[in-house]
Amino acid sequence: MATFTQWDIGPGGAGIGNGGETLREHLALAQRDVLLGASQDIVAGGAVVAEVAAPYDCTVVGVFFRTDDVPSSALGTVVATVTGAANNLLGAANFDLEAQVNGTTASAALTGTVANLDLGRGDLIAVTMTSDNGDMAGGTNQRVMVEVERRAA
Repeated sequence: MATFTQWDIGPGGAGIGNGGETLREHLALAQRDVLLGASQDIVAGGAVVAEVAAPYDCTVVGVFFRTDDVPSSALGTVVATVTGAANNLLGAANFDLEAQVNGTTASAALTGTVANLDLGRGDLIAVTMTSDNGDMAGGTNQRVMVEVERRAA
């Protein structure tokens, strides 16, 4: 089960926020919303999913990951996929969670297929974090945020 969280992205946190503002302040300044702000532990050899339905027509403008416990797997991979209306929202097939840096917010590249970033009211946004091997260590408290701008209907 996903728990909703908020974290500070000011000084020391890479990614959004150039004035040292908190996430809440950044969103208010930019007229944006966070539709999915989940914090989960990854399961070794398994997958965890967080999902939410878009409450209005919107455009995905950012996907961000943060961890204080980078997962690692010598014999496998630990990745995240992000979909909207069953379409990939990322610029690559997945985001490598093992490449994160503890305590830093990482911005994932978005897909170049602009139509995939436009979601309608009720479209499902899903984040799946997967470890494909039981040897995974770490991976607790993985946080993800999907940022959107409201679109006129």
